[in-house]
Formats: sequence, structure tokens, C-alpha cells
Amino acid sequence: MKSLIFALTLLAGLPAYAFKAGDPVDAVSLAKLDIDGGKVVVLDFFAEWCGSCRKEIPLISTLNTRTDPSKVEVVGVDVNESATAADAFQNELRAKNALNFRVVNDPKQELVAKFRPLGFPALYVIKDGKVASMHIGAVADIDKVIERELKALGAL
Repeated sequence: MKSLIFALTLLAGLPAYAFKAGDPVDAVSLAKLDIDGGKVVVLDFFAEWCGSCRKEIPLISTLNTRTDPSKVEVVGVDVNESATAADAFQNELRAKNALNFRVVNDPKQELVAKFRPLGFPALYVIKDGKVASMHIGAVADIDKVIERELKALGAL
């Protein structure tokens, strides 16, 4: 019991998220994502088993059609531990024209370990290598929310 209490005490001091608004994203994560430093990036963590992700991805894809690719890049991170399942899910979405952005598979959960989202979907808007905003879980009209944020950042 003492060990459990000690472990919980240690965990209580840890931040819930690895990144919050204003924090710089580490160079290793930026390199894994192959992010162009001159663009605002909408980073979308998702998984096949996430019902909210299935609803959100088409909205983000629609938003992607309204952005200027020289200013904004949408990048997905598929957190499925099976690359085969991840590819099948992405192909299913692409066949329905519901996925139109680049996706990085993260089967070893390396990016998940860096960002530590508390739920999925998890969206991060990144500008100049820093987190400008983040949204965890299902967000109503997420495409409109992100669009407003991109306008405020001068990217739309």
C-alpha cells in the first residue's frame, strides 16, 4: 500500500500533457513528422477504433481544402499499433474522399509518448515550432474552430 501511495504521489507531480499552448515542440518530433517550419501545421492524432476520430477526420479534410498549402499543412498521426490496420483504415477513408492529408503512422507510439494526449482525437495547431492551441476529444464543429484559429494566426 505504501508503494502505491508513493507512486501516486510521484505521478501527481507530472504534467497531464507533454505540450500545451506556447510550448515548443521538440526537434525530434518535428523531424519525425517532417514538418515544414514555414507553415502552420494542424496535427491530428487519430485511430481506427476511435468513433469521434471517424467523425472528425472528414471535417478536417474539408477544412484542408479551404487552406492555402503554402501556408498550412494538415498532418495526421495514426496511432494504431498495427501498420496493416492503419493503412487499411486510411485507404478506406481515402476511398470515400474523407481523408486528403498526409498521415504518419506511429505503431511504436513514439509520437504519442512525446505529445501525451489524454484522449483521441487530439489536434494541435503548431506555428513556428510552438503549440498555438490544442483540442483533446470530440469537439463540436472542430473544422470551424480550427479555421478561426488559423485566421487568427494569419494563415487563412
